Amino acid sequence: EEPSGATGRYDAVAANFERRNFLRRLQESLSSATLREQATAVAVIHVDGIQDLARIMDTQIAEQTLSAAIGRLEQHRIEASEQEFPYYIGQLSENQIVLVIESRDRDCLEALVERHCNSLREPIRMGDAEFHLVPFAGVAILGPDAPSPRRLLKNARGAAAEARRSGTRRACFFSDTVRLRSLARMDIAQELRSAIADRAIKLRYMARRDLGTGRLIAAVGYMRWIHPLRGEVPPSEFLAVAETTGLATALSRNVLQCVSDDYAALRAHGDPDIAVSFGPLRQHILDDGFLDDIARVLAGGVLRPERLELRIDERSLCACDAALLPGIAGLGVKLIVDEIGRGLSSFDFLARAPLAGLQLDRSWVLGLPGDEVALKMCRAGFGIAQALGLESLARGVDGAGQRDTLAALGCRQGIGDLYGEIEVANPLSEPAPRARRAGH
Repeated sequence: EEPSGATGRYDAVAANFERRNFLRRLQESLSSATLREQATAVAVIHVDGIQDLARIMDTQIAEQTLSAAIGRLEQHRIEASEQEFPYYIGQLSENQIVLVIESRDRDCLEALVERHCNSLREPIRMGDAEFHLVPFAGVAILGPDAPSPRRLLKNARGAAAEARRSGTRRACFFSDTVRLRSLARMDIAQELRSAIADRAIKLRYMARRDLGTGRLIAAVGYMRWIHPLRGEVPPSEFLAVAETTGLATALSRNVLQCVSDDYAALRAHGDPDIAVSFGPLRQHILDDGFLDDIARVLAGGVLRPERLELRIDERSLCACDAALLPGIAGLGVKLIVDEIGRGLSSFDFLARAPLAGLQLDRSWVLGLPGDEVALKMCRAGFGIAQALGLESLARGVDGAGQRDTLAALGCRQGIGDLYGEIEVANPLSEPAPRARRAGH
């Protein structure tokens, strides 16, 4: 098969053979470095965006894109005349690149890895298409961080996972802190299973108001876990655990039911026609039973379809099944594209999808009114919404200055600290007692 780009003929068999040869070389070189006590470090770069390419477009396109990225790094390695220490590059898995570096100098390692990550952030062109990748790097050093090749590679992967979870652009070096965080996540995963079964994960609701009149438009729900011993667990912590342990779908499905349970109490806080907004997790959206879960919540008759709003981020929107969005719209439920300006959109896809609105990412709204770049991004985002005939929404309306600037740009609704939370006390959403086993 001839690809549309300039990467040459793509041969899946040859690519797999090349990867196996590299993995064999990796094992042999790390084993040799261990025996000779040679200064060696491993950097694993997790490349976000490759799996989405495989799902949305084609597995071969994803393979070609990563191969082109590795080729670019290899060319940089060859051209680096100031290179102080040898290293080599290869593909570790479908979305991971590995660098094996003969050095233990943390400053040199950090500079080298940062240079390669910056290179990966540059767009990769394949024919008429342009792909953007997001790298997250982790580094482990032979000796201080691991006594064996297997452990060294595992710790470098763990550090890369930590970098991805924290969203940092800098390389994350393996440390006892990373190890302890991994152990803590294992404990949280076990407790999270119990919390899902007990319906202990609730929703807190932020008020979305009309920026001009201040009228309450919608209650926007965000997951909240009050642990009996740990106190409030940050969503960034337990949601990351849910995504990596296969609990995300069960968690999202469980909390979706809370939306219906809370709706009667929410109506008492404003207009009887107040809408309620929920952001299902990515794995739940991509699950085959997602549409059935929505229909099941609506079947109770408490929450009318036109009062339910689902917020779906850009990446999940583009990756979901083609029949899902028309199916949701067919139920009468509103769809809002969340975090506009944070990811990459396909304007053609947005124009054709049955959407109700676009919600600008909070990171840009926080820069208003003084940040010129934030101002340009907000203006562009709302311009897209207006051109597509969609409602403009914004997160991060924390002050009057942001509210007034957004209103002047054409945004009609917003949520943030300026409007606060909506307190909901509904006995229906209290944790259900766990069923006792026979004999207990």
